[in-house]
Order: sequence, then C-alpha cells, then structure tokens
Amino acid sequence: KKLLLSIAVIASGFAANAQVVVAGVAPTAIQGNYEFSWAEPGTDWSTPDFLIAGTFVEDTLQIADDGTPGTNPQGNPMSAEACNPIPAGQLDGKIAVIYRNTCEFGTKALNAENAGAVAVIIINREDEVIAMGGGADGVSVTIPVVFLSSVTGAQLVAEMQNGPVVMFLGNKVGAFANDIGANSGEMLVSPYGGANSRQFDGFSLGIQLYNFGINDQASVDVTATIDGPNGNYYSETVNI
Repeated sequence: KKLLLSIAVIASGFAANAQVVVAGVAPTAIQGNYEFSWAEPGTDWSTPDFLIAGTFVEDTLQIADDGTPGTNPQGNPMSAEACNPIPAGQLDGKIAVIYRNTCEFGTKALNAENAGAVAVIIINREDEVIAMGGGADGVSVTIPVVFLSSVTGAQLVAEMQNGPVVMFLGNKVGAFANDIGANSGEMLVSPYGGANSRQFDGFSLGIQLYNFGINDQASVDVTATIDGPNGNYYSETVNI
C-alpha cells in the first residue's frame, strides 16, 4: 500500500470558536481535552465570550464549600452545591468546582464569584453534558462557567486528593507563544481508506495544522501512525 502524509499549515485566521477548549494542564494524569458546555453571554448570562481569541482562564481547582451539612442523592457533599453564600475569600484566585443539583446554575456561579473564584466548573449528576440556563442570577455572573459530565468531574475530583489540579478554560488562540495544533475533524483520510477493494491502490493521509500561538513557526514535525489488531501498520514523520 502506498501511504503518503500531506500537511497544510495555516495561520490562526479562522473561526475562533473551533478552539474553545476545557483542558487539563497538570498533573500529567488529567492532561487532555474534555467534553463540555459553557455559559455563553446573552439573555441570561453576563459571562466572558469564549469566541473571542485569547479569552481564557488557567488556574487551580478548588471545591466550593458553603457549609451546608449532609450529602446529596449522588453521595456528594451538599456544601459543594454552592446554593448558599460562600465565605468571602474562600475561592480567591481559584476555579471553583461545584456539583449540580438543588439550585440554579446561575446561583451557584454567582456564589462562587462572590467568594473570589476566577471561573466555575459545574459537575453534572449524570454522565452527559447539557446546556446551562442562567436562571435569575446568571446575568450577574461575570466569570467563565463550564459544565462537565459526572465521569469527568469524578476524575478531576479524585486527582485533587493527590495535589493541585490546574485546568485551562477558554479560547486557546493567542493564549501561548508557541502552539501548533489541529482539529480532529481535519485529520483527513481518503474515502478509499475504508472497506473498499480500491484501498489496495493506496491512499494519501493528510492533516491540516493551525498556528494558534503568537510566534511564527519555522519548523514543524508531524508523525502519523496507524495501529491495528496486529500492531503498527504505518508510521511516517514529515517536517515542514
């Protein structure tokens, strides 16, 4: 089979919303991007607009604690639902971690913001991601608010028991000096790369890279690999 890797590198003049991410930064165990939704500014939120390049928060997570006793039906502390005012300064400079359940999303976020949080992560009670309405208090919230599944949330909370956990929330375009990347939907394979007899004629692999960072990039290495049941079938590195 003939497999050739082709690459296109494009400057970051493209739809910025394609690069809104929620990503684990540290430690290594939680690094990577996570499925999420976010509170978009509009009729019921006054949150920052992640569609604007360079709009992001990167900081350490901290579970909110409003002092409410007991646990909710999912076994999580009621105090971490943040439905009541949180002591001032408790969340200074931190990304607040809050559980979904009793009260509106906007109320949770506003209580965290008033306690000094720079952003909010709300963890769902189910393993899915949904849109968040701001409710009565959303229009008063001016910090980013994102929503994660119960499974992702449990992973992050478990890692917090081992030490500080740092997350990136927002638009990565222009956030870092050097940042080359790609979108999963633009790692291209020929239509004949599937279950079709014509695949034996060979096909070209391709990937479209974007320079999300501030600095121009003079040299980029990209390695493409294809693995299967019997191990590695293809590996090629291209420099441009």
